[in-house]
Amino acid sequence: MSLRMPRLVVPAWPRRRPAFMVVVPVVFIIVILHLTGPVTPALATDLVAFGLAALADRWLVASGVGVGVMLVVTLLLPSGWPTLAEYASLILLAVALLQRRSRPALAFGLGYLVINSWPSDLGAELLRNLSLWVVAYAVLWASVELWNSTIEARDRTAKAQLRQQRHAIARDLHDTFAHELCLMSMQVQ
Repeated sequence: MSLRMPRLVVPAWPRRRPAFMVVVPVVFIIVILHLTGPVTPALATDLVAFGLAALADRWLVASGVGVGVMLVVTLLLPSGWPTLAEYASLILLAVALLQRRSRPALAFGLGYLVINSWPSDLGAELLRNLSLWVVAYAVLWASVELWNSTIEARDRTAKAQLRQQRHAIARDLHDTFAHELCLMSMQVQ
């Protein structure tokens, strides 16, 4: 009999709702940041964008389009009003990748890349914004792929352990049954 290490049990709800679990503290931070300064329409765009991002676990495409619309709305705001809505795109991209939905992830990544890197003037600022968001999306993509491969390896290991346990039980049943048959045949003789 092997000694088993106790497993850390994580409730299923946070694992199935990663966007919601990320959005709640971010919304709290947004409200705190906006309470320290003047209340502007940027607060509403931030809250709506992150509210839509929280729905990504359930309705990925609809919330992705909604966040894209909110990002376009943030482009229309005066430049003196800082927003955090563009970071909602990272949550949507991460959820699409975690759900292994590569087409929406690619569409969101390209669409958000265009919107987020759109500057007020073309030139060096465009290159800087574009390179910043490309790096951010690439790092996010790589980290989610690493996370998914770790989860898959853990699942493969768990399945292999389960297969070994079933094999051991089958072997024990077979040995016990064979022993009982042998005893019965010896008693009959």
